Amino acid sequence: MKKFTIIGLSLVAVVACLLLFWQHAKASRDKSFSQKLAGTWSLEFDNIRETRNFAADGSFTDQTVSSYPRGIKTNQMAGTWYIKAGRIIETVTSNSNPRARVPRTVSGQVVRIDAHEYVVAYHTNILVLNRVTP
Repeated sequence: MKKFTIIGLSLVAVVACLLLFWQHAKASRDKSFSQKLAGTWSLEFDNIRETRNFAADGSFTDQTVSSYPRGIKTNQMAGTWYIKAGRIIETVTSNSNPRARVPRTVSGQVVRIDAHEYVVAYHTNILVLNRVTP
Protein backbone atom coordinates (compact mmCIF):
# COMPACT_ATOMS: atom_id res chain seq x y z
CA MET A 1 0.00 0.00 0.00
CA LYS A 2 2.82 2.40 0.88
CA LYS A 3 4.48 1.55 -2.41
CA PHE A 4 1.38 2.62 -4.42
CA THR A 5 1.07 5.80 -2.38
CA ILE A 6 4.71 6.72 -3.04
CA ILE A 7 4.34 5.95 -6.76
CA GLY A 8 1.10 7.96 -6.95
CA LEU A 9 2.61 10.96 -5.16
CA SER A 10 5.69 10.76 -7.39
CA LEU A 11 3.51 10.82 -10.51
CA VAL A 12 1.56 13.79 -9.19
CA ALA A 13 4.82 15.64 -8.49
CA VAL A 14 6.16 14.90 -11.99
CA VAL A 15 2.92 16.07 -13.63
CA ALA A 16 2.91 19.24 -11.51
CA CYS A 17 6.53 19.98 -12.52
CA LEU A 18 5.71 19.43 -16.19
CA LEU A 19 2.72 21.79 -15.98
CA LEU A 20 4.81 24.47 -14.27
CA PHE A 21 7.54 24.14 -16.91
CA TRP A 22 4.94 24.34 -19.70
CA GLN A 23 3.44 27.53 -18.22
CA HIS A 24 6.91 29.05 -17.87
CA ALA A 25 7.75 28.19 -21.49
CA LYS A 26 4.52 29.83 -22.71
CA ALA A 27 5.22 32.99 -20.71
CA SER A 28 8.79 33.10 -22.05
CA ARG A 29 7.55 32.75 -25.64
CA ASP A 30 5.00 35.55 -25.14
CA LYS A 31 7.69 37.80 -23.65
CA SER A 32 10.00 37.03 -26.58
CA PHE A 33 7.23 37.84 -29.09
CA SER A 34 6.52 41.12 -27.27
CA GLN A 35 10.16 42.17 -27.31
CA LYS A 36 10.54 41.31 -30.99
CA LEU A 37 7.31 43.08 -31.96
CA ALA A 38 8.21 46.50 -30.54
CA GLY A 39 8.95 48.82 -33.46
CA THR A 40 7.40 49.91 -36.74
CA TRP A 41 6.01 47.47 -39.31
CA SER A 42 4.39 47.97 -42.69
CA LEU A 43 2.57 46.12 -45.42
CA GLU A 44 1.50 47.02 -48.92
CA PHE A 45 -1.34 45.39 -50.81
CA ASP A 46 -2.72 46.68 -54.10
CA ASN A 47 -3.59 50.32 -53.39
CA ILE A 48 -3.22 50.09 -49.59
CA ARG A 49 -0.21 50.87 -47.42
CA GLU A 50 -0.49 50.22 -43.70
CA THR A 51 2.04 51.21 -41.06
CA ARG A 52 1.81 49.92 -37.49
CA ASN A 53 3.93 51.10 -34.60
CA PHE A 54 3.98 48.80 -31.57
CA ALA A 55 5.53 50.57 -28.57
CA ALA A 56 7.27 48.62 -25.82
CA ASP A 57 4.84 50.15 -23.29
CA GLY A 58 1.92 48.26 -24.87
CA SER A 59 0.45 51.06 -26.97
CA PHE A 60 0.14 51.07 -30.74
CA THR A 61 -0.71 53.37 -33.62
CA ASP A 62 -1.86 52.35 -37.08
CA GLN A 63 -2.12 54.40 -40.24
CA THR A 64 -3.70 53.06 -43.41
CA VAL A 65 -3.41 55.02 -46.66
CA SER A 66 -5.58 53.92 -49.58
CA SER A 67 -4.98 55.38 -53.04
CA TYR A 68 -7.89 55.66 -55.45
CA PRO A 69 -8.25 57.31 -58.89
CA ARG A 70 -10.25 60.09 -57.22
CA GLY A 71 -7.89 60.67 -54.31
CA ILE A 72 -6.33 59.31 -51.17
CA LYS A 73 -8.11 58.10 -48.03
CA THR A 74 -6.27 57.95 -44.70
CA ASN A 75 -7.40 56.18 -41.54
CA GLN A 76 -5.64 56.33 -38.19
CA MET A 77 -6.16 54.15 -35.15
CA ALA A 78 -4.55 53.88 -31.74
CA GLY A 79 -4.88 51.59 -28.78
CA THR A 80 -3.17 48.99 -26.64
CA TRP A 81 -1.69 45.56 -27.33
CA TYR A 82 -0.29 42.54 -25.53
CA ILE A 83 0.67 38.95 -26.31
CA LYS A 84 -1.00 36.06 -24.47
CA ALA A 85 -0.68 32.36 -25.31
CA GLY A 86 0.91 33.18 -28.67
CA ARG A 87 -1.91 35.55 -29.69
CA ILE A 88 -1.75 39.30 -30.11
CA ILE A 89 -4.69 41.08 -28.50
CA GLU A 90 -5.27 44.63 -29.77
CA THR A 91 -7.79 47.01 -28.26
CA VAL A 92 -8.57 49.95 -30.53
CA THR A 93 -9.36 52.98 -28.37
CA SER A 94 -9.49 55.66 -31.07
CA ASN A 95 -10.19 55.69 -34.79
CA SER A 96 -10.31 58.58 -37.26
CA ASN A 97 -13.22 56.89 -39.06
CA PRO A 98 -16.31 58.30 -37.31
CA ARG A 99 -18.33 55.18 -38.24
CA ALA A 100 -15.85 52.76 -36.65
CA ARG A 101 -16.87 51.02 -33.42
CA VAL A 102 -14.59 52.11 -30.58
CA PRO A 103 -13.47 50.57 -28.33
CA ARG A 104 -13.12 47.17 -29.96
CA THR A 105 -10.78 44.25 -29.44
CA VAL A 106 -9.32 41.97 -32.10
CA SER A 107 -6.90 39.10 -31.72
CA GLY A 108 -4.73 37.07 -34.04
CA GLN A 109 -2.40 34.11 -33.81
CA VAL A 110 1.25 35.08 -34.11
CA VAL A 111 2.56 32.70 -36.78
CA ARG A 112 6.14 33.97 -36.87
CA ILE A 113 8.16 36.99 -35.88
CA ASP A 114 11.82 37.69 -36.46
CA ALA A 115 14.06 40.70 -37.04
CA HIS A 116 12.56 41.40 -40.48
CA GLU A 117 9.08 39.87 -40.73
CA TYR A 118 5.94 39.59 -38.60
CA VAL A 119 3.26 37.13 -39.70
CA VAL A 120 -0.11 37.07 -37.94
CA ALA A 121 -3.35 35.19 -38.72
CA TYR A 122 -6.65 36.97 -38.07
CA HIS A 123 -9.46 34.46 -38.63
CA THR A 124 -9.04 33.64 -42.34
CA ASN A 125 -6.61 36.47 -43.21
CA ILE A 126 -2.86 36.14 -42.91
CA LEU A 127 -0.93 39.41 -42.77
CA VAL A 128 2.78 39.64 -43.51
CA LEU A 129 4.36 42.85 -42.25
CA ASN A 130 7.95 43.96 -42.78
CA ARG A 131 10.00 45.78 -40.16
CA VAL A 132 10.58 49.46 -40.86
CA THR A 133 12.55 50.32 -37.71
CA PRO A 134 13.83 48.25 -34.79
